[in-house]
Amino acid sequence: MNMRNYPRRVYAIDQFTQPHVTELAGEKFHFVLDNGTDYYLNFTSGDTCEWNFAGGEPSPATYFCRKGDDDTYMVDFELTGLADEFKRENHLFIIVLEQRLVTFAHCKVGENPQFPYLVSSKYLFGAIQTPGMPLPFKRHCF
Repeated sequence: MNMRNYPRRVYAIDQFTQPHVTELAGEKFHFVLDNGTDYYLNFTSGDTCEWNFAGGEPSPATYFCRKGDDDTYMVDFELTGLADEFKRENHLFIIVLEQRLVTFAHCKVGENPQFPYLVSSKYLFGAIQTPGMPLPFKRHCF
């Protein structure tokens, strides 16, 4: 087989992934994370959202969403408008609506001056605050 007849696609793995899901458009979430911070995520359309930590101004982002189950979503977006273009930052969420749980992966590139392209990741677990209901006690974990 001559591989030159089959040019490599830029996103070759896309053929194996689930399609982008737009079901969360119009939804707003208040995540209470276990480190004591609150995070707000507002899905303004099928591919854009606004996010902010408590006390901060909402920032726009273009997100990708994959559905893992009837009520489980993986939402991912890269922060834009950072001062240094080599210091990239990404937010990834696993949102489980049935149990009202969330896992937040906060990933950054450029934190380690010795290895500037190394990705550092922090994982936070939490729950989805729903008006009139107490926070669930159980959490996702490693």
